[in-house]
Amino acid sequence: MCKECSVIVKCEGGSTSGLHTHQRTKHNNNMLKRPTPQDVTKTNEDEQKLIGGTTTTKRGAEGGAMTKHLLANAERSLGATIARMTACDGFPFQVFCTSPDLRKALTAMGFSKLPNSPTTFKQMAMEHGS
Repeated sequence: MCKECSVIVKCEGGSTSGLHTHQRTKHNNNMLKRPTPQDVTKTNEDEQKLIGGTTTTKRGAEGGAMTKHLLANAERSLGATIARMTACDGFPFQVFCTSPDLRKALTAMGFSKLPNSPTTFKQMAMEHGS
């Protein structure tokens, strides 16, 4: 769901391209454009507030393009973790099913009985955002 206009955006196969397209066409916000150094300096403080005081490292200290659209939330549930990893780090839902290392890491975090379907991971992330 878009936080700016509350429209539900369809995301096929766990991809975030639908969200990117919606932001670009409806809100004139191109999230795929790499930020300039001035943009990074200006938004770094805002992003730190959104992700519990730290930023992600996908594109260095500034975090991923979707970072600024997450709620300030340090929730440690599996749904919250999946939502952050897909939005901030760009992980597709499929990788949660196919990466043995990622599954071991999630199990080590205390999450047992991980789903085997990318659709189930997507539903978990979507339910977290509801």
